[in-house]
Amino acid sequence: MEVMCLAFSIDYSLFIFTRYRQELRAGLSHHKAVKEAMFWGGHVVLISGTTIIVSFAGFYLLGSPFISQTGLGNAIAVALCVIVTLT
Repeated sequence: MEVMCLAFSIDYSLFIFTRYRQELRAGLSHHKAVKEAMFWGGHVVLISGTTIIVSFAGFYLLGSPFISQTGLGNAIAVALCVIVTLT
């Protein structure tokens, strides 16, 4: 679970960072580039994270104790990754 959380965090950070660099290349100042990157990249991270959280939360409904706990734990881990990325 830790490796998966690390992978999601890196992926989400790359979304934001890539968008930031695009905005800088477009000629925006540092502060405006950060604002735009967090708006557009943050939107992508939020939608992607929500989709993954819902999928893992769906494992909770399967009934098997191991799969339910794993799905719930992964959903919480992804939620934390999204929160940390967006702050």
